[in-house]
Amino acid sequence: MGRIGVYDKLLMIPLFTGMSMTELEGIVGETRLLFRKVEEGERVVSDGDRCGRLVILVEGSLRMSTVSDDHALTVEEELSGCHVLQPECAFGLHQRFTHTYQALTPCSLISIDKKEALRLTSVSLIFRLNLINLISTTLQKENGKAWRCPPRSLEERVVRYLSDHCFLRTGKKVFRVKKERLAQDLNEGQRQVSGCLKVLQDRGLLTLHRGRIDVPALENLT
Repeated sequence: MGRIGVYDKLLMIPLFTGMSMTELEGIVGETRLLFRKVEEGERVVSDGDRCGRLVILVEGSLRMSTVSDDHALTVEEELSGCHVLQPECAFGLHQRFTHTYQALTPCSLISIDKKEALRLTSVSLIFRLNLINLISTTLQKENGKAWRCPPRSLEERVVRYLSDHCFLRTGKKVFRVKKERLAQDLNEGQRQVSGCLKVLQDRGLLTLHRGRIDVPALENLT
């Protein structure tokens, strides 16, 4: 990839959006950017890894897996295009990743050490605002959950349960959970929950497997 191609890719990354080519050239020339290629199936980051850097997906697709504390529920989602992987985890009290990322296709990534990122926030207003916006958006989404109208029917409760356990509100999702556990979390009978899931499956919104629920497009379910 040529020099201009690299800069074009960087400008697509949320942290660099809005920068002029002159500012971007100055940042690239003065900042240690670690470029990394990973192959399909390779793990990029694991849940619990210390987050002392900003990890950015530039090209390719990743599977993002999130596991409950008791390992009874696992949610798998797909990331494509340009994404900063959990920038909020580089700061605060618990500076560790809470998702596991594995390459679904060959991927290109960029890592920026936390010290370098902090330096960039002091020299670039655009970088500082972009980073604040990324972290603030994540916080606002979480804060808004508690103030939505509660679900009234069992179907609405099932849909809310599935959507609330997702990081991205669109795209394909895989939920690895037993129906017994799902019924327990919903405080509902297993037969009623199974019947509700069957109705959703008949409408083409999800597919049921043993210990697994596949949702082809979460936006259609919600």
